[in-house]
Amino acid sequence: MEFLFIIHVFGYEGKEANVSCSYNEGYKSNEKYLCRNNCGSDADVLIRTTQAQLNRYSISDDTNKQVFTATISNLNQNDAGKYWCGVTRSGFDYYPAEVKVEVVYEGGSVSISCPYESQDQNNMKYICRGNQPSSCLQQALITSNNTQNTQFSLTDDKESRKFTVTITSLTQKDSGSYLCGVKRNTGLDVFSAVDLEVRGERSEFKTDKMTKTLLTKISHLHQLEIYINYLRNKMLFSSRVLQTFSLPVFYDWCLCLSSVRETTTETVQTW
Repeated sequence: MEFLFIIHVFGYEGKEANVSCSYNEGYKSNEKYLCRNNCGSDADVLIRTTQAQLNRYSISDDTNKQVFTATISNLNQNDAGKYWCGVTRSGFDYYPAEVKVEVVYEGGSVSISCPYESQDQNNMKYICRGNQPSSCLQQALITSNNTQNTQFSLTDDKESRKFTVTITSLTQKDSGSYLCGVKRNTGLDVFSAVDLEVRGERSEFKTDKMTKTLLTKISHLHQLEIYINYLRNKMLFSSRVLQTFSLPVFYDWCLCLSSVRETTTETVQTW
């Protein structure tokens, strides 16, 4: 029997997203590929196992584990959307998984959609961290019986047969594996897996008050001038950072770390 799995992949701008797709044992020797949109033509195919790397895409096939992995590098917002894991075979190709790629940022929010069958419309839905189905319900972060807490909320759209879990105020600690679960009174609960990766902030500046450093994301700036005020012994001091950057035009962004120093009469200088 063949099943369709929904895979959510979350990455962050400038980095990479890995899409891992399992397949049945009978397809070990078949060609695998990753395609986008409706996969209606060869133009939708991004990478095939017959070509290990193409532009920003690469692919590998572990026939022992029956999993092939496609990697999208230098991720950007245009990469967000729907993809399909495909297996070439005679007649119609086999699509073991639909893949949803999203770009997420620390401090933002993300919504995870979990489809279910019509027979489960009135059953309890839930989500947990990790990949252990046996203990998932006991460790549920939120359920359809309790749809709201500080960071998580759950809505159930019975008409489209999917429930959605929204996670707000994302931090790097939220990265990891999750399981969407549907409680069944008879038989085993039904699960779908989600991998979430959260890195960095989308906001322009992030300050570290303890070390007094400033992390700055720069987009094609050739000169950066920052003024910073901070308190010391209840007196207000001003510091000025002036630095010139020569960025190659092909860089989308540059990450620079500038130290913030206190200006006093003893340490006045150009820096």
